[in-house]
Amino acid sequence: IQLTVREILESPKFSHMLNRMQQHSAEKKSIEQIRSGATSGPLSFAQEGLWIHDYLQSGKSINYNIAYALHLKGSIDPVILEKSVNRIIERQWILRSVFKREAILSQNVLPMFVELKPELVTLDWFRDESVANARTPFYLSKNPPLNIRLFQINSNYFILYVNHHHIIHDASSIDIF
Repeated sequence: IQLTVREILESPKFSHMLNRMQQHSAEKKSIEQIRSGATSGPLSFAQEGLWIHDYLQSGKSINYNIAYALHLKGSIDPVILEKSVNRIIERQWILRSVFKREAILSQNVLPMFVELKPELVTLDWFRDESVANARTPFYLSKNPPLNIRLFQINSNYFILYVNHHHIIHDASSIDIF
């Protein structure tokens, strides 16, 4: 927010300047919203900071990767799970965004669907694979920063593995998934 010299001199009291600043901010939108059906939009201030950090690291940083595993015990229908995950991805455009710097820094929404075909593995193999995946950087300008896989340990034990970059969520939105 910028105040002119005239505005400061006309109202030198802090309370007057604060009121004027609030009027200025009410006139502007703080962050533009990506409208339904839009394919690109601006980044938030926090996303810009994360993108700059990634850019300075030449896309090789794993500092903001967030990986976790959901242990699912019992009978799981992978087709229904896949449809559910894809519905979430369809509704939450941030999960299928790439972050590019062209004329301006923006996020571009891509069509994306996840295939969750159960991979029959041992628990030790899953541990090794999940650690390796968590240590793999995302390329924010090329692919959405989200990786989801379904591992099957036995007929009644599945692990839904999720790895994503912090640029697509904050503390209040992590519970979407």
